[in-house]
Amino acid sequence: MSLADLTLDLWRTFDEVTARRTAQNVADHVGGRLSRVEATEYLGAPLYRVRVVRDGQEFALIPGGRVSLGFDLDTWCCYSCWTNGSRSST
Repeated sequence: MSLADLTLDLWRTFDEVTARRTAQNVADHVGGRLSRVEATEYLGAPLYRVRVVRDGQEFALIPGGRVSLGFDLDTWCCYSCWTNGSRSST
């Protein structure tokens, strides 16, 4: 697996050994040092949090995925609609 293929959905399927190995690959790739791999529970399953130190700074590994940018007028509701208890788009 290429690090470019690492998504949050894939990351969530990893056991501790795979998460640690992938985290070490990330640290090696950026010329850093793996400083922490820890598990926390998220949505009923373990989620591994990773920290990498490079040039004295600590960075978090945040697996991503495909995102959509833009504005969907049909689903938008202004703040005043929520605060007035009405979710109309007027």
